[in-house]
Amino acid sequence: MHFDESISFGAFALAWLDERKEEHRTNELARSTWYSYRRSVTGVLVPLLGSVPLAEVDVVALRELRKATVEIPARGNQALDIARRILLEAERRGLRPRGSTPSRQVRRHPELASTNPAAPEAIRDVCEVCQQVRAGELDVCHPNLAAMFELIALTGARLSEIRDLEWSCVRLDEGAHGVLRLRRHKTVRRIGEKRIV
Repeated sequence: MHFDESISFGAFALAWLDERKEEHRTNELARSTWYSYRRSVTGVLVPLLGSVPLAEVDVVALRELRKATVEIPARGNQALDIARRILLEAERRGLRPRGSTPSRQVRRHPELASTNPAAPEAIRDVCEVCQQVRAGELDVCHPNLAAMFELIALTGARLSEIRDLEWSCVRLDEGAHGVLRLRRHKTVRRIGEKRIV
C-alpha cells in the first residue's frame, strides 16, 4: 500500500487495522486480538488523534490521549500500545523519521490486577451447578453450555479455546485423565501447541 506523506494518523491507523484484519482472516491473529485492536482504533485512537497529521503525532498528543483515557485505564493503556505499533509501522514505511515514536515517554495508567485465581470452593460450587444442569435438575442454560463452563472452571482455559474445541484435540490416552491439545489459541504464535492436563 502506498501512502501520501501528509496522511492523517486516523487514515493510517484505519489502513493498519485493515492489514490486521487480513491477518485475522488467515488465522495469524486471534479473533479476540482483532476485536480489541478494532475497539481501540475506532473507539479511542481515531476520535482522539484521527485528524492529527501522522508526522506530527508527538509526546504532547500522546499525553493528551493518556489524559483523555484516565477513566478507562486498561483501554487507555491498550490504545497507547496500539498507537506505538502504528507509529513504528509508519517509521518502517518511511512516513516518520526513525526513532521518532514518543510513546515510551508517556507513562501508562496504573491498573489493578484483574486476574485472581478462583478459590477451590468457588470452583466446586460452579461444577456442582453445572452437573445439576447437565442432569436436568436445573433449567438455567443448555447442558452443553454448562459442560463448557465446567471445563473452563476445571482447566482455566479461555472461553474461546473451549468454544472452538474439536474432538481431534481431546486425547484420552494421554495423562491420568486425558489431555487437551490446543493448536489454535490466543498465544499460539508465542508458545505453539498448548497442552491442558
